[in-house]
Amino acid sequence: MTKKITKLVLPVGGVGERLRPLTLSCPKALIKVNGRCILDYALDEVKGTNINEVILIISSQHKEFFDKYLRDNYSRFSDLTFHIRIQEEAFGNGDALLKAADLLGNEPFIFRFVDDLLISDKSVLGYLSDLYDDYQSPIFVLIRVPQGDVSRYGVVAVQEKDSAKNIYRIIEFIEKPKPEEAPSNLIFIGGGVMTYKIIEQLLKLQNSDREVKDGLPITDAFVSYLKEKGVIYGWEFLGKRLDCGTLEGLEEAEKYLAKI
Repeated sequence: MTKKITKLVLPVGGVGERLRPLTLSCPKALIKVNGRCILDYALDEVKGTNINEVILIISSQHKEFFDKYLRDNYSRFSDLTFHIRIQEEAFGNGDALLKAADLLGNEPFIFRFVDDLLISDKSVLGYLSDLYDDYQSPIFVLIRVPQGDVSRYGVVAVQEKDSAKNIYRIIEFIEKPKPEEAPSNLIFIGGGVMTYKIIEQLLKLQNSDREVKDGLPITDAFVSYLKEKGVIYGWEFLGKRLDCGTLEGLEEAEKYLAKI
């Protein structure tokens, strides 16, 4: 029997260095774009899905901000159960996801990086939920960027495209390759569907004696999973991506959203 996705994990504990000075007085996810918090846009995507639980992974210094946000917006999200987990240190987005492991069990779930606003005819969470019903494997959001920009991102090598659904089989993740060495111009953004098999990989990496450079990036778990013959798919998003992770991107998003 197909398991429905009912949980959404939102890692919102980053300090938002690229958004200073705005983040000196407000968590990145609660900065307003076109009159609304960035977090609002991700929560709007829940409508029309089976998601009924939201797990916020936050920094300890921001707890009162998010407590207030949830109190102020209770009537809007009264059909959702919220959980807060604390990430004491910025030790990577993989480490952030492990803070929610006790709430996830062996259920599939969606994780979203809220500073990627993804505008399309149907919510990204709705698309991902439907795709998981079809593929029953981890599925991540991909977009294309100019070849000259790939060195700023995590790039994927792909095969076996299902053109009808813009789905690829991912065979490799490469972090910030040189443009001439990149296997494609498809990059990993926004989030995706994960299963407990990815959480297991994160736990293995956390407990290993590997050299720690950038904490525990989630992509390290993807690489390990693929090495163990795991199957991961990528969904090419063809809508509009608004990157709210920088001041320049925030300004562009403000202008774009004001027009629609």
